Amino acid sequence: MITFKDVKLSYGKKEILKDLNFCIERGKITSILGPNGCGKTTLLSSLQGNVDIKGQILINGVDIRKYKIRELAKIIAFVPQIYSLSFPYTVKDIVVGGRTAHINNIPSKEDYKISKKYIELVGISHLEDIPYTQISGGQRQLVFIARALCQETDIIVLDEPTSYLDIKNQIIVMKIIKNLQKTLNKTCIMTLHDPNLALSYSDETLMFINGSVSKGLSKDIINQSNIKSSYGINSRKIYLEENEFLYFK
Repeated sequence: MITFKDVKLSYGKKEILKDLNFCIERGKITSILGPNGCGKTTLLSSLQGNVDIKGQILINGVDIRKYKIRELAKIIAFVPQIYSLSFPYTVKDIVVGGRTAHINNIPSKEDYKISKKYIELVGISHLEDIPYTQISGGQRQLVFIARALCQETDIIVLDEPTSYLDIKNQIIVMKIIKNLQKTLNKTCIMTLHDPNLALSYSDETLMFINGSVSKGLSKDIINQSNIKSSYGINSRKIYLEENEFLYFK
């Protein structure tokens, strides 16, 4: 579905990433791991056309640069890491904003009906009339997942969806992402800081290692050697009820 062919990414004259060659499969959850500053967010930004691209990024066989902004918004939805709003829009008004690519003016009753469906799907129906400024960080993350779902795209990209969340809300968000893949066959791409979340919830992992990128099944890519090379720390795998986890030392 998404193919990177000899891709180099830069901001102006500053080269950030190069020699990117990999594919992201349809209907899979792919996690992106690596230390701060390695280029994870830049990689996601390339899927929005927000960086200079050399080489080819193909979506459904079409170079991403050939899509108009509105067309791309019907293919890929983005969930930002942080989204600050000072105006007290209600939750339902923010979520229905995900319909922008499909409407010409103001949202219709059908658009609000669609948004209500996804508000219910992520479990925040009780918040729909509450101002966004009055809800918690975990609830805000769910609001923007619902907003992304309103775009009704095949691909959802999430930039560190568990940042700033406590353990309970991290698990809630990750279970919702997994459910989107299972029930709606969504292709989910997300940057994460915790390799154990990637092990538990993603099918494949793309890891930045010493300036290059390795990609494969999460259970194969997330190992002691790669963790040491990428993050510079020691770890070992432990097994609990047939699940794999990393213990860091």
